[in-house]
Formats: sequence, C-alpha cells, structure tokens
Amino acid sequence: MLTLPLLLLALLATSSALAPLEPPSGVLFGAWLDTTNEGDTPVKFNQRLGFQASLFQFSIELPIQPQSLPPVNLVDATNSDATLYITVFPQFDASYTATEVFDQLTTPVIGELVSLLNGYVSGGRNCIVRIASEMNGSWDAYTQRPTRYIAMWKTIVDAIRAGIPTSSAGKVAFLWSPSSGNGYPSPGGQYSPFSPNVKPYTNLTALYPDDFKLMDTNHDGVLSTLDDPYSPYYPGDE
Repeated sequence: MLTLPLLLLALLATSSALAPLEPPSGVLFGAWLDTTNEGDTPVKFNQRLGFQASLFQFSIELPIQPQSLPPVNLVDATNSDATLYITVFPQFDASYTATEVFDQLTTPVIGELVSLLNGYVSGGRNCIVRIASEMNGSWDAYTQRPTRYIAMWKTIVDAIRAGIPTSSAGKVAFLWSPSSGNGYPSPGGQYSPFSPNVKPYTNLTALYPDDFKLMDTNHDGVLSTLDDPYSPYYPGDE
C-alpha cells in the first residue's frame, strides 16, 4: 500500500501530465451556438464576449447526413485558432438492415467521419472529438449498453487515429462525456434496456444480462441510484 506522501506524489505526477490539446494553464472556453434558428455565429459570439473564444462546438450524426453537416466554416471568419469541439451522435437509421445502431457503424460509415475530421485538421483546426456523449442515460440508441458502447468507442477512436496523418496526430483529442449521475439509471427512457414498466431493474428484467452485470456495480442484484453511474461505461485511459 502507498503511504500518504507517496500517494500524494503519485497523484501530483498523474495530474501534471497534460492531456492532448489541454492548455498548460487556464481553461478552454467556448460555446455551442444556435447557428440555424437564431442565426448566431462565432464572430457574433466573440463580439458579445469581448475576446476570442477558445473553441466552438458542432454536432455530427453517424451515419453522416450530408444535408446536416455542421457549418464549421463559420469559425474561419473569426480569424482565430479556435478549436473545433465535435460531438458525434450515433443515430439509429431505420433504412439500414442492421437492427442496432452499433451494427450500423460499419467501416465505411466510420470512414466518412475520419475523412471529415481529416479535412478539418488539414485546414488548420485542432479537433476535440466527443464520441457518443451521455452514454449512461437512457435517451439515445447507444445508451446503457456498456459492453457494446466501449467496443464502439474504441473502434471509432482507433479508426480516427489510423486515418489522421502522423504529422497531425497532436491536433486531435478525444473526450469521454457521461451525463450527470443525478437520477441514474434514468428510468423510462426510450432506450432503457429493461422490460417496459417492470421494476425493480434486475437481471431478470434486463434485456441484456451481460450489460446488467457491468452496471450492477455494488453487486446487490438491482440497478439503482446506489450503483456507480460512470465506471461501467469508461473506455479506458488509452
């Protein structure tokens, strides 16, 4: 067991290492603007703010819908080095033969995302890629499925790393972003992995028993607010 001084040194050593695209001091500050309904733009936001924002968030659905691609070109008008904060939302598409969103994310589908990110990076932008956020909720097709979620995360990350030129590898970072654990396990959501209107949430009512084993972190046989809402979905430090 580590003694207290050694433990503190270990923690300090860990916290001193910067993550990719993490600034050596301060924070990255930006916004997710309503560029459609409100006609807001990064330039207008910076004018209101009084200085240049560090990043701007945009969302991309997978499979990619060309008509819904984000207007990242609006950031160019700021004449700044603002980072693109890209949230990737895997969406179930009923036109596909695969019945689960995970199976719809084929190599070509993920390849389209990689090509898009390559374009952003080659255009001079750093990119923080936020993959399938709020995976511990129950309102998206990929939620509360830790086994398949982690595999999906790693597949997407590996594809991006392999597809980005080595010279630009330092321009891309990945962000794991769960929802707040308040109210977990968020009963009643569209994609809750349990038999509808059957409580308590146990292995017997779980649609995916292997996932339930991971989610039942205190091993009491019931998924409840007493379980850890984060660790089952963590894809790892790498």
